[in-house]
Amino acid sequence: MSSLGFSTNTALPQESLVNSWVEKYLGNVPVRGAYDPEQDQRNDYRLNLASLQALDAAIITREGTIYGITILNLSASGLSCAIPQGYTPESGEPVTISLYLPLKEHIHIYTEMRLVTQTPHPDGKRRVARYRYSEAMDEEDRENIHRFVMEKQFELIRKERAKKGHLVAL
Repeated sequence: MSSLGFSTNTALPQESLVNSWVEKYLGNVPVRGAYDPEQDQRNDYRLNLASLQALDAAIITREGTIYGITILNLSASGLSCAIPQGYTPESGEPVTISLYLPLKEHIHIYTEMRLVTQTPHPDGKRRVARYRYSEAMDEEDRENIHRFVMEKQFELIRKERAKKGHLVAL
């Protein structure tokens, strides 16, 4: 037995010990697993734009064709958007995105991204495409997207609390 009260000859992996300790002393708290680069990490700071004003943008293909899109989810690592009929991107296809973030001063983001997946849109007329920004994306652009997401999330929290009659000091 160690000085902390743990058995030193346990056959459990270290992660299981930590999880059991967290559950014992803190209750049922979800514990995130190890980082997986193949797993989509956008849920960490993702903004669902369904409850906000739509954010429109443009995708420019390598051939120079421009398609208007509606952004559904936005994060500092990528976005999901509704793509119009007639545009059939291939997985991994590089495109350029042009969008304006409506912050106090409008900020223009113009960067390369790659298609990760696409699925049918609930309306049946379009598809939902998920893109990941290029590793070479300007860090200032990434920070501006992150700032926009955080500001909008705080705005949503304030509105929710105001509906419930809470005083909000965020």
